[in-house]
Amino acid sequence: MHETNWIIGIDDGYFPHSYKGMKGTAPMVAVLGHRALVRDLELTTVLVDSSNLNNIITKMIRDLVSRNQDVNVSLVVTDSVIFAGFSIYDPHKVYSETHIPIAPVFSHPIDLEKIYSALKKHFKDYEERYSVINEVYRNSSVIKTPRGWLKIYCLGIEQKRCTDIVIENQTTHKYPQPLRTADLVASAVGKYLSASYHESVE
Repeated sequence: MHETNWIIGIDDGYFPHSYKGMKGTAPMVAVLGHRALVRDLELTTVLVDSSNLNNIITKMIRDLVSRNQDVNVSLVVTDSVIFAGFSIYDPHKVYSETHIPIAPVFSHPIDLEKIYSALKKHFKDYEERYSVINEVYRNSSVIKTPRGWLKIYCLGIEQKRCTDIVIENQTTHKYPQPLRTADLVASAVGKYLSASYHESVE
């Protein structure tokens, strides 16, 4: 009997530009699911451009795993390593805490020089933030999937199995569906919160 490869997809949502520089929060959503089936969901907020993202992501994963001990989580998939502006998480540190394989994915090429320049301009710890992005992106592998090309960094799991799990969880998008669902939910929540805030101050 085929084992169901449950995965956790994590993404952030919309926030107004005025929130940059730790002046507001952005929603982050973690979805535990398999293909289009959503088993559970975790929602939190993160301070835009903050530096404590490792703890937040680790807690989201642990909370989902704790509530769903009857299923085995095969992989955590995140939309790159950059969330809520330039909040960066280190997959190595999260993996060392959760012991669950983790795979940041990139749906399109990123310009490392522009990112370095922006980080240097706005953050005292720009070297630390950039080093994570640079290491993960440069060591990611380009994979061909039935839904398009992805660049993926697989940690704690063999590349082939990692790729197979991602492809298995694709439906209509090149992101595996739990990650795509996390993106849609987080974006909707972010726009709702932003609209509610603007209505309250008018």
